[in-house]
Amino acid sequence: MPSFSTSLSGLNANSAALAVIANNLANLNTVGYKSMKSNFRDLYYQQIGTSGAGNPVQIGVGAIMGSTSTNFAPGNIESTGGATDLAIQGDGFFVVSKEGLTLYTRTGNFSMSPAGYLVSDDGGYVQGYPAINGAVGSNQPIGDLMIQGGQLSPPQSTGNVQLRLNLDSSAADPEKAIGTFTMTGNAADSETITIGSTTYTFKTALSAGPTVANEVLLGATAAVTLANLTGAINHETTGGQTEGTTYSTGTVANTSVTATTAAADPVKATGIFTVTGNAANDETITIGSTIYTFKDDLTTVPATVANEIHIGAAAADTLANLKGAINHEAGGGQTEGTTYSTGTVENTFAAATAATATTLSLEALTGGTSGNSIATTESVVTGSFAAATLAGGTNATLTALSLAAVTGGTSGNSIATTESVANGSFAAATLAGGTNDTFSTSVAVYDALGASHVLTITFTKTAANNWDYQITLPAADTGGTGSPTVITSGSLTFDGTGGLTSPSNNVGSINITGLANGAQDLTFNWELFDDNNLPVLTQVAAPSAAFSSSQDGYASGTLLNFGITPKGVLQGLFSNGQTLALGQIALATFPNNQGLLRQGENNFLASLSSGLPNAGTPGTGGRGSVSGGALEASNVDIAREFALLILAQRGYQANARAITTADEVTQEAINLKR
Repeated sequence: MPSFSTSLSGLNANSAALAVIANNLANLNTVGYKSMKSNFRDLYYQQIGTSGAGNPVQIGVGAIMGSTSTNFAPGNIESTGGATDLAIQGDGFFVVSKEGLTLYTRTGNFSMSPAGYLVSDDGGYVQGYPAINGAVGSNQPIGDLMIQGGQLSPPQSTGNVQLRLNLDSSAADPEKAIGTFTMTGNAADSETITIGSTTYTFKTALSAGPTVANEVLLGATAAVTLANLTGAINHETTGGQTEGTTYSTGTVANTSVTATTAAADPVKATGIFTVTGNAANDETITIGSTIYTFKDDLTTVPATVANEIHIGAAAADTLANLKGAINHEAGGGQTEGTTYSTGTVENTFAAATAATATTLSLEALTGGTSGNSIATTESVVTGSFAAATLAGGTNATLTALSLAAVTGGTSGNSIATTESVANGSFAAATLAGGTNDTFSTSVAVYDALGASHVLTITFTKTAANNWDYQITLPAADTGGTGSPTVITSGSLTFDGTGGLTSPSNNVGSINITGLANGAQDLTFNWELFDDNNLPVLTQVAAPSAAFSSSQDGYASGTLLNFGITPKGVLQGLFSNGQTLALGQIALATFPNNQGLLRQGENNFLASLSSGLPNAGTPGTGGRGSVSGGALEASNVDIAREFALLILAQRGYQANARAITTADEVTQEAINLKR
């Protein structure tokens, strides 16, 4: 009877369904597992006749598991934090090479092999696109992905530097350097003097025209010559200075200095008053317009008569008392009212500088050539006062030229003649003493070998809203010693609101040549403006300060760690702060995922039914993206599997009951013989 075979086919089919369900439940926690579903179909049919309508009468002979289908719906993405854990969001399979086979899997719990390869849990080599010099070429064939320990990130020389800073607009105005050019005699014909970058030639007569620039007419005295030189330096047309007469036409104002004539300090007249014995009572001496009277005793104590001098026991004492009265001293034993009378005031003409036993040295209080008689008014009984006249004083004369730099700063200008002077000499001078308000900041740049060099940028205020800048490098960096090497310099101009007006563009092509370490010449741009063409330098009334600095160079670095982007790019983090691509994961898609052959260990094989794989980068060609530090969980639905389990169990029970019924029917048929 066919009932047995029919029911047996049902038992077999439902048993197979139970096996599929059991496999799903067994892989409930398998990473990347895709659940399966059993699909039944009926077997062939036996026709036993037709109905009155001619329709066939058929009896089926059972069921069979016609196919199994895989549910490729994505599982939940669970974060793990593992650097090599990957999950696919969307369509696609990881490509793995193992023992000559190319396998496909959704399981991304990868790890690093001792040799640095990215491998699957079962030892297969994960396939992808290797990076060359930090760039991934997706057009090249896929291969084993390798992350080399100790991998180097090459250096990059600096191409652009940017500083965000403010220069204090309230900084002190620059002080100008000054100097003095002196002469002890007049110049000679054709003698020259260089002041700043201009050379002046002294001439007894200006050249015809006079058209030769920077000729200075020699005066009758050194003072007149200096006055003419002053006119040429300042391009004066006043005070007796006229272009073409005292200096030649074509002469222009000196761009380095301005000049003023200066007189020498006057010399004061001096004299010595000598005695051969002590003074006598009531004897007098006139010094300037003051008459001093010597007294054995001052008129009253305290003395009220002005200009009385107490006679000492010896001439030296008397001279000391006279010195105290002349200078109105109150020390060294001199006391008003005892050594000289009250009402005595300091002499307005001369000062007594020293007193000895027999002499008194005098010096005029003002310079000049006029003298003053210093003498007694009568003979001396016990000695004599020798008359004296102050002499040797001289009035000031024009013997020097005072110079001041046109602009403030500490740099000076050498001023010297080019030859000796016949009847005098010109003394060389250097402008000094000027100061500028400065601000300095530093920034490191990198050469092509990855070595750093510290640049110092010094800003110097030259006038309101105007600053000079100078970029320097330590001398040792270019093989030198001593002062830093100047790389470049220039000027900055700001408007009344503190905005930069000049330069109006970035400072380009700054060159550092001759680096001592052998690196190629370094050329970079100084960005004064941001991407929106707004200046990054300001000048407002706030302390000069650099807020930030940036540059795009860096040294070489070694691999510290790596991560994986949604595009599947393995990005290495290097010790120099750079991030470079180490490779890119490949994903494969198929025309028919249901045609894939399960290989075990979460792997699939391509088949004729699946079609050829189409490998490419994540996020392209319909492929899903990749999540790093995460895994895709099994997509088995336990509730659904339990429901299917009940159905398969009922189907199995029903077919088993059908066999029991068929057995009983068979027994009844056998019993009919009895």
